[in-house]
Amino acid sequence: MWKELVLEIKPDLILISIREAYLNQLPIDHVQTIESKPSVKNSNRVYKIKHYKLKFKNFITDLVWGSAQNTPLQPFKEKYELGTKIKKHLDKK
Repeated sequence: MWKELVLEIKPDLILISIREAYLNQLPIDHVQTIESKPSVKNSNRVYKIKHYKLKFKNFITDLVWGSAQNTPLQPFKEKYELGTKIKKHLDKK
């Protein structure tokens, strides 16, 4: 159903914050990591914002993924600054 919605509305950008393992179910190609932030509580954990290209049939769009916790993009407190970084990254392409 989600795939049908994407093909119907053809967005220029999808911003998504889901479990990273779910990305394996999508036809995506990694472009670049936009931002990373080490966890305060777990030194082995790094939270990331990644840029992908999503490809459904003849439709290709940008997908920006951020790690999910209790709330979307939770480790990144400054959402406005994060949005600015994402926009600058996408403007370069």
